[in-house]
Amino acid sequence: MLSCRFENQNDEYRFRHVTVDALMFNHEKQLCLVKRSDSSIEEPSMYSFPGGFLELNETTIEGVLREVHEETGYKAEVKRLFRINDDPSMAGNPNQNIEFFFIVEALNQIGQHDEEIDSVHWFDLNALPNKDDIAFNHADVIDQYTEYLQKPFDLPLFG
Repeated sequence: MLSCRFENQNDEYRFRHVTVDALMFNHEKQLCLVKRSDSSIEEPSMYSFPGGFLELNETTIEGVLREVHEETGYKAEVKRLFRINDDPSMAGNPNQNIEFFFIVEALNQIGQHDEEIDSVHWFDLNALPNKDDIAFNHADVIDQYTEYLQKPFDLPLFG
């Protein structure tokens, strides 16, 4: 949560951040999870989707593709919006971020991951890390995606 005071006003205003995350799959239908650096401020050494904060002057699609490249070194293509989570009381999100989760296809690796990430891993959906080792609410989103694969429903999900 971002707090600030505007010029000539005494009240403090609080704003929510927007994050973009990728459920990125390769041609073998494996899911990409990145292992966060042990120096990460939030959820160090945990697995998460490639993603992060939306920057000024970029769309959510531009943002998720930028984050994928920064955190994995891959060029990718957005296939569809999977979920928008804007519930201020959601579990695993103390900053009340507004989250956009995209289904993304990895195209080719054109670089290396940045310093925020220790390593990039590809997992079969039936061989994922323990849920306790997955950051934020990403294990819940994986469960929702698995349900979607078994019995498709309308997308995007909300809440």
